[in-house]
Amino acid sequence: YLGGFAVALIAPSAKTVSWMAASVSGGIAGGLFWTAQGGYFAAAASLLSTSTGRPREETTASLAGTFSVVFLLFEVLSKLAFSGLQTMLAPGTIALVFYLLALLALLAMCWVQELAAPQQASSVYDRLVGTLSLCADPVVWLLSPTNLTFGFCTALMNGHVNATYASVELGSGSVAVLGAVTSGIAAVVAFTLSRLPGSFGKAPLITFGAFCFFSIPFCMLVLHCCNSWGRSLVVLYIFQGMGRAVFESTNRAVFADFFRSAQVESSFANASVQVNFAFALSFFLQTVLTEYWSSIIVASLAISTPLCYVGASALRGGWQRHKQNDDFQA
Repeated sequence: YLGGFAVALIAPSAKTVSWMAASVSGGIAGGLFWTAQGGYFAAAASLLSTSTGRPREETTASLAGTFSVVFLLFEVLSKLAFSGLQTMLAPGTIALVFYLLALLALLAMCWVQELAAPQQASSVYDRLVGTLSLCADPVVWLLSPTNLTFGFCTALMNGHVNATYASVELGSGSVAVLGAVTSGIAAVVAFTLSRLPGSFGKAPLITFGAFCFFSIPFCMLVLHCCNSWGRSLVVLYIFQGMGRAVFESTNRAVFADFFRSAQVESSFANASVQVNFAFALSFFLQTVLTEYWSSIIVASLAISTPLCYVGASALRGGWQRHKQNDDFQA
């Protein structure tokens, strides 16, 4: 992914092919990472819960928060470094630097501890069938609004706010800094959420994230953002950061709680499809959708998020009680 961008910037004659190769590689990598991380995360949560005696729901919440903080802090450093390097190096050289850093990260993966799976490893075909079969589970779709809201809201921020307002009113160099603000706020909020007691529950956090995402189109539709807002535009990036904290931490923990064993990786694969579908659809529709309608979509999805979560909890709880009754009768 990064190598393709580096080639495109260093060798303009191969720009088109390199852009296409980088985009395809990035899409494949994103889908694989989300799925693999989900399975590894759920396995680690189960082992930690067993060894410490803590409820698994508390363990998933704590681990999700820790993961999000580390991930987002590295993202902050990357964006600040990119912003600083822009004043010293050519874009192609910057891309090459990040490509070399990515290679170092790839080598570091060799030292990641492999967690033993409780069941025999399944084939790629079996995993594909498992992912597709899980689409029939209504819980997957009831949990989708958080993923869809994040996808559409991120596209709204990148496609409209960054391009139309931030780069015009604050300069093109401000976009990377504002992105770092979003990631920094997300890291701080994710750390705070991970320290909440397990009894607090995840429903209030999902609602909080939805409220933060909803606040962005609210500013644009009701408060008539964003012409002449100047530095006040940072408010939108703060809301995006707080919403993203819930997406990266609590949302991940929710999928690990609702789906167990063989279904975990399939559920995270479906979550990845939902997010990337929202990204792609939003960017494609930007040629025909106005800022108004993009904001309406984000607001509608945000409003539906806590309602759908309650429905998913009720549905999953009903199934679990039914299974317990069957086990008791057996």
